[in-house]
Amino acid sequence: MYFCCSKHILFKTYFLAKKLAYTKHQRAAVEIIWIFNFLDEHISSILKGFGLTHVQFNILRLLQSEYPDVISVGEVKDRVLFKTSDVTRILDRLVKKELVERSLCEHNRRKMDLRISEKGLMLIDDVLPKLNKTLDELLTDKISEQEAALIVELLKKIRN
Repeated sequence: MYFCCSKHILFKTYFLAKKLAYTKHQRAAVEIIWIFNFLDEHISSILKGFGLTHVQFNILRLLQSEYPDVISVGEVKDRVLFKTSDVTRILDRLVKKELVERSLCEHNRRKMDLRISEKGLMLIDDVLPKLNKTLDELLTDKISEQEAALIVELLKKIRN
C-alpha cells in the first residue's frame, strides 16, 4: 500500500509541476526526479529477480571495477552511488551470500579489505545482459544516440 501511495503522490507531483508556474530549472529538476524513479523501478525489478537490491548491485559493480585488487570499507562508502548509512550491514549481507570476500588489511590491522568473489563476478555476468537489454528497450525508441549523448553531457554539467 505504501508503494502505491508513494507512486500516487509522485504522479500528482509530476502533473502539479506541469501546471504550476515553475521556472525552467525547477521543471528540469522535477523531470530528473521523475525519470530517476521511472528507471529505478525497472532496474530494481530486474535486480530483485537476482536477489539483489540496487545498493548491493552498485557495491558489487564498484568492487568489480577494482578486481582483482581490494578496497577498504571506507572507499566503498565514499564511492557508492546511493549514499546510505548502513553500508557495513549491506556488506555483511553480501559476504553472507558469498558475493564479497572480506579480510584484514595486511598494512593496517584496523581496516578491512573487500574484494568481489568469483560468485559475485558470475552474478554480475548474469545480471548485466538482462539489465542492459531492459535499459535499451526503455530508451532506444524514445531518444536517439545523439540525444542520449547530449543528456549525459547535461547531467554531468549539473553534477559537477
